[in-house]
Amino acid sequence: MNKHVNRRRALFGAAAAALLVSAAMALMASAALAAANGHHDIKGSRDAPLVSRYAGSWIIGYRHLHYGALRLPLSKSKHAALDKTQREEGELTRILYVNPPERSALEVFRNYQQALANAGFRTLFECEGRSGCGTLFQQAIYPISQEFTRSQQAQFALSGVEDQYFLSARLSTATGRPAFVSLYVATDKNEAGVYQGANRVMTLLQVVRVRAMQTGQVKVDAAALARGLARNGHIALYGVYFNTDRARLKPASRAQLAEMATFLKANPRAKVYVVGHTDDRGTLAHNLDLSRRRAAAVVAALVGRLHIAADRLSAEGVGPLAPVAANASAAGRARNRRVEWVTR
Repeated sequence: MNKHVNRRRALFGAAAAALLVSAAMALMASAALAAANGHHDIKGSRDAPLVSRYAGSWIIGYRHLHYGALRLPLSKSKHAALDKTQREEGELTRILYVNPPERSALEVFRNYQQALANAGFRTLFECEGRSGCGTLFQQAIYPISQEFTRSQQAQFALSGVEDQYFLSARLSTATGRPAFVSLYVATDKNEAGVYQGANRVMTLLQVVRVRAMQTGQVKVDAAALARGLARNGHIALYGVYFNTDRARLKPASRAQLAEMATFLKANPRAKVYVVGHTDDRGTLAHNLDLSRRRAAAVVAALVGRLHIAADRLSAEGVGPLAPVAANASAAGRARNRRVEWVTR
């Protein structure tokens, strides 16, 4: 590993450690202050990875997903519609905080802004007030479909706001899997018996850490293979897995290979092309070679381990030349990395 990569990892590690230490200290102070005021986090909730709460705040809305999507606003809104957004997928944490009394939205926002900058986050978009954020920005950042419905206080939070502040930011890492933050702080004017007094400052914090989705959970069975080939002449098999930039089958592929063999044994006259596909990362020549080697690995497993006649299978590879999704996002690239069966 070269010195440049080591230095980047050291810098990221130091920044992350500093922010996590800050989070631990803030959490202890926050818990003591919130408890003193008779407020408690909802059951099962916790602070987001990498980013702590504002001291004295408590959680009224919480959701954590091992794999989810976050739409980051990159522009002001027009009647709750955003002209420009950025979608990221990975480990997702969404938290709605009530901030302590007598703290302004600006003070809370500036504290987060400073902490994120000190940890190495780079701002992607930032806005303030209606003139900067646009009309009904709060509905764009907290739409009905994403409301926390555990309580009225959470569900109807941010329904009428003033003094609003927002930023989206990105943290680069040496692993190439960044983290993203969506931060919205506003004074909520909604009374309606929901809050203990009007003009409560609320924070909606959303964090996604980009990572690969857990695979090996789905296979296409023999019956579905038959239907797909009969209907379309080809079918994508996402249950065949390889390590990044490698052509050796992973153990998680066994279930899918078994279904492929079941189909071929039940249809003794069937012959297929086994076609490897890749995303567009790397050179065309490299990806064409990789896709061919992956297809050949599938054929070798079917012939050698599952006793399928070699003349019924033909290994081919087209690299990134037949995508089924745009390669601009991680989700699109994952769809393009596949093995297909094509009727011969």
